[in-house]
Amino acid sequence: MTARAPFFRMAGMAHRLRDDLAYAICGTKVIFLDLLSERYFGIEGEEAAALREFAHGNPIEKAKSEIRRRLMSLGVLVPSVSDVFPTAPDVPQPIESALEDGSGRTRLHLMPGVIFNRSRTARRLRALPLRVRIEQLKQRKTRSRAVPGSDALDDVVRSANAARYLFNIHDQCLVTSLALLDYLSTHGFHADLVLGVRATPFSAHAWVQAGGRILNDRIDTVRLYRPILVA
Repeated sequence: MTARAPFFRMAGMAHRLRDDLAYAICGTKVIFLDLLSERYFGIEGEEAAALREFAHGNPIEKAKSEIRRRLMSLGVLVPSVSDVFPTAPDVPQPIESALEDGSGRTRLHLMPGVIFNRSRTARRLRALPLRVRIEQLKQRKTRSRAVPGSDALDDVVRSANAARYLFNIHDQCLVTSLALLDYLSTHGFHADLVLGVRATPFSAHAWVQAGGRILNDRIDTVRLYRPILVA
């Protein structure tokens, strides 16, 4: 997430979102992903209303000092030299799905690499904190010059998606998505990991997206979720 232009205040009166927090506004609720504790939590009521205003460029007023105090006690806000709140993730509206458009061909010679990569990614996710994996994805994209969009990419994606059914993919959207990104990287392609949430009932999901094209999920499924983090 990028930061909005700061609003300067007197010393000791300004606040910002704590580092390692990602957020999504879901109706009247604000959902957070804490990358340090690797947990989601939600805020509603007066605190959520104040955060929604803050996210739209209106810092929490001095008269609402009790709300600021509660948000600080929850670990959401921290003191800062200026009032600054990051913008929400900017993700193109999905208009295509590699699972649904039938593009590409399953290449049997790719399958051993897909299977090995899936197992390796699962081990890495168990060994490394999620925030480290997220940072690795961001750094890898800055070094990559390849742009998704070719027949070769379609074949790699279709082969990786075909191999999904060799594994128990129930509640495995994160490792499945990370595995696809790792495998794309070995072939010189990159895309975005998108983490999304919905408030009622609460659930979280992960998928891989390149522009407006979903690479490993269906459009109707993805549209149920509000993006909370993109890497």
